[in-house]
This record gives sequence, C-alpha cells and structure tokens, in this order.
Amino acid sequence: MLCGTLLLEPLDRIGQFFYVGMGGIASVKEIKAFLAEEPTVPDPADQGTQVPDAVRSPASQHPGAALPAARLAAVDFAYGDGPPVLEGFDLTVNQGEHVAVVGPSGAGKTTIAELLQGNLRPNAGQVKLFGRDAATMPLAWQRAQFAVVAQHTYLFTGSLRDNLLVAAPEAPDERLAEAIAAADLTGFVAELPDGLDTAVGERGLALSGGQTQRLGIARAFLKDAPILLLDEPTAHVDLASERAILDSLERIGRNKTVIAISHRRATIGQANRIVTVQP
Repeated sequence: MLCGTLLLEPLDRIGQFFYVGMGGIASVKEIKAFLAEEPTVPDPADQGTQVPDAVRSPASQHPGAALPAARLAAVDFAYGDGPPVLEGFDLTVNQGEHVAVVGPSGAGKTTIAELLQGNLRPNAGQVKLFGRDAATMPLAWQRAQFAVVAQHTYLFTGSLRDNLLVAAPEAPDERLAEAIAAADLTGFVAELPDGLDTAVGERGLALSGGQTQRLGIARAFLKDAPILLLDEPTAHVDLASERAILDSLERIGRNKTVIAISHRRATIGQANRIVTVQP
C-alpha cells in the first residue's frame, strides 16, 4: 500500500498541473479578448485633434466664471437599436450651483451622468464643459473635471492608503489625513491596528457599505475636481450612514458645482434647483 501511494503521487501531480494549465489557457483567452476590445468612446486626441497643452492639463484655468460648468444642448441618445432614452434634452448647470436630477427609473438620469463624464457620446446634440465641446477634447481632460461618488464605490485589493492614492497618487500623508477627516473616517481609521495600511480585502469586503461610500467621498476630496457628481450615493446604506455621508458630501461640495442624481429626499433637499427627467 505504501509503495502504491508513492507510485501514484507523481501521476497525481501531473494531473494537477494539467488542470492548472487548462485554467491558464482559458484565462489567456479571456485576457486576449479583453485587450482586443475597442473603447466605447474613442479619444478625439487619438484621431488627430490638435489640443493645446494648456487645455490638456486638468489644472488649467477655465474660461470666465459666467460660462456654465456643464451644458447638454438638444441631446438625443439611445442604447444601440433600442428606444430613445433622451430626446432633445437640455440642461444647464452654472458654476457653483447645486442641481438635483430626479425622475423615475429608466428616465435617463444615469445616462446623463455617463454623457457628462464621456463614458457615452450623444447621438445628436452637444455636451459642453466650461464652454468647451466635450467631443473635441481629450477624454482625460473631460473626466478630470469630475469627482464622482457613485452608488457602489469600487475598492481594489490592497490597503486603505492604496485605494485613496488612486485619486491622487502623489498626495502626502497630511493630505490623506484631510481627506479622511472630510469623509468623517478619522475615528474609524484611528481604531485600526495598521491605520491607513489596513487591508480592505477583495473589493472592500472588510468594510461596511457606509465605510466604503465614505472612502469614495475621501477619494473625491483628494481629486479636488471643479464638479462633484453624485449618482445615488446613499442608495444602499442605512439611515445613520446616510446622515454621515450627506454631512461629508456637504463639506466637500462647498465652493464646487454639484450635480446630484437621487431618489432620496434627504439628498435632494440640499439642492438649489431640482430638474425632473421624464421617460
């Protein structure tokens, strides 16, 4: 029996390597398919559009404060061959304004957010940011104008520090501490044995939903973009977490343009103006 076990062990190992190899081949196919995908929205800069270096920088000065921060003019959009989601849609958000976009599910609220960020392009009409047509600007510039807090904050495997530095790779510890304080996470981080170096787990499974959202708010603080875009930031948290999150959003939204998409009355109540979208 002992000799039989010794003789079979090499065969068992060969079998294990066979399955590892098959799994690797399947993974390589998936990776190649992913790398071969074309972006949904191509970058105009890759098509030969000449953009001045000053405009390429997210830190460049925007033209006069009288220009709207964001404007959607006569925008039409549909997903593929599906029915139109937006038809002749107009929206102007002035600099420093806090606008809430509300409406029933399927009305196109999240589509508006995707169009503003450059994740989608309209079938007709224009999207302008600070007076510039987004279709003629590099996607990096367009997306640099927004700090986003979405329904689900995606966290990468790593530490709290790693996930914060996604928004500002060169940020010193003092700046990280400011972001943590703005998101009302100072007490939570202080109780952790490794502080900012504490691992968050795969996709942030070591954190609660409220803590994850507040980490997303800290990211938005670090990015320090001129427009704060909120897409249902309290949709999946309890009432206590919602209050803390809204207080944090109010702090980081001061002196910025805020566009909030929400069904929650508490989020809508902070807006200067409410825009209702109908399907």
